[in-house]
Order: sequence, then structure tokens, then C-alpha cells
Amino acid sequence: MELVDFQADPVTEYARSPGVEPLMKRFGILIIALFGLAGCNNDSRYVCISDGPLSDRGCFLCQGDECHPQPAPQRALCVVAADCAVGEICTTLGCVGECTQEYECPLGTTCADNGLCLNPLDEEPDPPPFRCQFNFECGDERICIDGECLLTCVDAPCPDTQECVAGACRPCTDETCLTSCAQDTECADHEYCSSFQCIPDTRPEQFCPENDCQPGRVCVRGQCRSPCETNDECARIDATIRFCEPVEEQNLCVRSSEVLAECQLNIDCGFGEECVDGACAVGSESS
Repeated sequence: MELVDFQADPVTEYARSPGVEPLMKRFGILIIALFGLAGCNNDSRYVCISDGPLSDRGCFLCQGDECHPQPAPQRALCVVAADCAVGEICTTLGCVGECTQEYECPLGTTCADNGLCLNPLDEEPDPPPFRCQFNFECGDERICIDGECLLTCVDAPCPDTQECVAGACRPCTDETCLTSCAQDTECADHEYCSSFQCIPDTRPEQFCPENDCQPGRVCVRGQCRSPCETNDECARIDATIRFCEPVEEQNLCVRSSEVLAECQLNIDCGFGEECVDGACAVGSESS
């Protein structure tokens, strides 16, 4: 059980200071242990309980001997880190604040062991599924459309479970196209087993999944990239990757297509358009 915060008053401001907060936290835990009732008493105002039976967990705002559950604040939805505010990361729960101390978290949350502001009833968040934005993230045989890596069908036919639409292999609309499976090896090339059905593998290529890059380079969004300070530095390394731009809170050398990108998903484009290789183009349904 943790004492996380107090109501705004002079004692609160004193308790929020980093040097005093651990002492107040230990003092609050002692009060909770003595008086019980999910930490509700005249002295403790706001508590978050992470241990014990599930029915006892949560964050509570206490007034006297009455405690009221405090849910986590509504979180902004996100696809990539850029969708979130400074100090937040994009997760399957939405934008979640990072923390090192309890007082850094909003009402309804506590600073969890993973360094995120979570309610004890929240599920453990995961990073959102990685979506492509450019064709180079998909390898040689696929193109990026609406954040997914789709096989091209200009020079080769599509697998049996897909159909060729506007130059890209897309899932069949008829569910009879799907093949049942128990593991990936039972599916065709460029497919994997999901929920006992073979579906197109639209996941981006991860060219450096183990961060296996040359010394001085870093793996960001599945690509080995070079840190930089100026465009000239990048041009000397590779003329095709000549721009120095911020990528996930650090300056890295990027392609011109990344700098001039119009979109990542179809929702970034106008009506009847879809996002292909970072640019808006006439959609397959309009052609």
C-alpha cells in the first residue's frame, strides 16, 4: 500500500518536495497500517493500493473515514510517440506519463515499478504495434500502405489467401480464402498464423531487432541510423540519407522521403486517398 499524494495545502507542497516525499510516504504507510479501511482516515487523503486482493486495489481519495475510488485520467489515443505530449510515451493504453517519483503522476495513478503513471487496476501496457511509413521499412518485396507492409503484385501473383488490388496484395474479402493453422510453418510464404488462421504478414521488417548495428550507430524503428548534428555530416556518410532530423528524441540521419512525408496512415489523407510510402495517393477503392 502506498501513500501517493495529498490535497493541495501547505502540507502538500512540503510533502511534494523530493527530499521530504520518501519520509512522508513511510509515515503515511504507518498510518494506513494502524487505521486500516483501505487507507481511509482523517490524516491520509489520497492513497493507491497495488498489493492484496484485486477488490482492494486502486487509487482512493479519502475525506474523513470515507474513500472514493479515483480512476486513471482519460488518456489520449496514439499510434506513434509523436502523438503524445513531452514526458509521455505511446502504449496500448494510450499516452502514459513517465515518472520517477509519486508526486509526478496525476490523480488516479501512481508511479509503478516500470516508471509509468498507472492505476493499480490498469493492465500492464505494451508499446503499440510498429507501423511502417515508408517502403524501405518493408523490405524489397513489399510496399507500405496505411501503415502495413503489403506484397506487390506487379511482377508476381498474390498468395491464394490474397487478391491483387491496385498493385498490392490485399486480404480476401471472402472468409473462405483463409487457411486454418496451428503454427506459422503451416502457412504460405509471407503469411503467419494468427487466431488459428493464416493471414498476410503485414508487419514491417526489423533489420536490427537485436540492435546489431555498427559502433556509433543506433537501431531506431527497425533501421540502423547515424546520430548527427548537421545535414553535412549525413551527406558525407550517405548521399541518399542526407538530412539531420529529430527522430524519437534524438537527431539522426534520415531520407528525404522521411522529411517530406505527407502521411503515415490513411486517416492523414483526403477522402478517397490512401497513404502509400509516406505520400497520399488515389486509393484502391477509387481506382
